[in-house]
Amino acid sequence: REWNPHMTYRGYFGLDGFYESARMHIDVAEFQLAGGGRFGPELDLDHEGLRSPFTISPGVTLPAGSYDYPLIGLDWDTDPSAPLSFVLHGEFGPFYNGTKNGVVATFTARRGASLTSSLLVDYNDVHLVQGHLVRSLTGFRLGYFFTPRIFIQSFTQYSNQARSWTANARFGWLNTAGTGLFVVFNDGQEADGFFSWVRPQSRSLVLKFTRQFGTGG
Repeated sequence: REWNPHMTYRGYFGLDGFYESARMHIDVAEFQLAGGGRFGPELDLDHEGLRSPFTISPGVTLPAGSYDYPLIGLDWDTDPSAPLSFVLHGEFGPFYNGTKNGVVATFTARRGASLTSSLLVDYNDVHLVQGHLVRSLTGFRLGYFFTPRIFIQSFTQYSNQARSWTANARFGWLNTAGTGLFVVFNDGQEADGFFSWVRPQSRSLVLKFTRQFGTGG
């Protein structure tokens, strides 16, 4: 349906002229498909400047210096309005003084306008001269709309880097202009896995009610 070649550049410099960070994004083969999806490979030319050694992971420290490396990317999305859909982004190639294989994927299932659920997976396998690290983030989102104004939503995720499991659930009963009743519950756990909790970190329950009087006219 549409061919969308494009190129962008973002660069950041310190006040002393030090070349901090940059990315040149080159995408000459992105296609918007007639069914609502998207597909296309891309090339990202990255620059990272480290003024001092940087600990990217416990036991893995990158030395100070300038790093320039190309990353090959791939975007592949399906029709987001379909009952089953996914959004996929991959990055592969050099990374600092090593290599990186990474993927971010979201799989969504929906039933009409009332029920939506999504599974998020963010995975990066990095091999550097100084060591090897694997970073993963897994999340699950669920939402149900009883009516267009009454809903319940939840989001749960686990990060192996932070060793934390967090959950958020909220109930909303909306009125005009975004006002109404909100009940929000948050929970955080130190964890060794999505279903392996070690100890509580935080927990809160928040109630909020707002009402608009008049229209301001």
